[in-house]
Order: sequence, then C-alpha cells, then structure tokens
Amino acid sequence: MTDHDLGRLAALVENRLDATERRAVMAHLADCRDCRAVVAGLARATTDVALNSRQRNSWTQPRVWLPIAASALVVIGAGWLYSARTSRPPVPADPVTVSLVPSSPPPTNPPTTAPPADPGLTRRSGEREVANRRFRLEAGTWIDVAYDPFKLLPAVDIRTVSERDALIARLPALQPFLVLGAKFTVVYNSTVYRFDLPR
Repeated sequence: MTDHDLGRLAALVENRLDATERRAVMAHLADCRDCRAVVAGLARATTDVALNSRQRNSWTQPRVWLPIAASALVVIGAGWLYSARTSRPPVPADPVTVSLVPSSPPPTNPPTTAPPADPGLTRRSGEREVANRRFRLEAGTWIDVAYDPFKLLPAVDIRTVSERDALIARLPALQPFLVLGAKFTVVYNSTVYRFDLPR
C-alpha cells in the first residue's frame, strides 16, 4: 500500500475494500501510527454522523452524508498529516510502551473517602462536568472534551476492575472520574485513559 493513502483509509472505514486490499491496508496500519489515528478519526466521525442522522427528519438519508463527512475528514487528515510531518519531530515507533507513573508527584494526602453520590453537574443533555472537567456523552461513553485523537497522546486501556483499582492506587487523582460509570475517556498528565469495564 502507498504510504498514507487516505482514499484507501476512508474506503476501509466505509467497508468498501475487497479482502486483498483490506489485508494490505491492515498490514500498513500495524506499522503506521499516523494512519491508525486517521482511521480512528474517520470511524468516530462516521459514528457521529450516523447518530445524528437518526435525529434528523426522515427525508435525510445517511448514505448521502456519510461519504461527504468521510471526504471532509480525508481532506482534514491530509492537511494534518502534512503539517505533522513538517513541523514536529518523529513520534517514537513503539506505541505500546506507556508509563503509568505521573510526571508530577502524587498528592501527599490522597482522598480517603468515596466521592459524593453525584458530584457531576449536568449542563445540558449529553454534557457533564466532573472535577472541573467537561465530558460529552458519545455512543454511551463519556468523553473528556480535552481528548483529541489527532494529538497522538499515549493511551492506556482499562478493561477490568483489577486494572482500574491498580491504576487508581497509582493515580488517585483519577478517582473522582469513576462517577462517570464503566465507560469513559479522560486525559490526565498528557496520557489518555480509556475505561471500558463490563457493566
């Protein structure tokens, strides 16, 4: 596959590739962090467009708007890739190695009591504020508005209760966000923490 073939990345998200092309694109994605980020953005935008289309009048057809949204994201992604290549030093090739040690020391007196029943402030439908951070509800997951998939921050996935408890023991500052439930994403100390626990 040609490096950064945005047309093929969009076709992958839209499920328009045959088996051979899909294997080639997936092999490229295994080695290319930038393209993985573009695919994640395209998939997220496609999901957003699909969710919004259900709320529109019945005459609006998703099959008309999805290609337009995907095309717009391809153009934005191309500009982003170009600027990222020309203005930033290269990102380390190993995206799996993530340090769970915060860059600043943890507070000397971590909270010992459980957070209040609901410290969140609902501003309007689909938005919530917890510990002075705003979150938006997207496809059943609370997403920190500071999260930007195109920033390529290191990410830590938390999928079990034991992983969650170990992380909170290391980073007690994340404890207030547990009121958001089993599925939420928060950015802390330049790292993305994605909680995806079984309900």
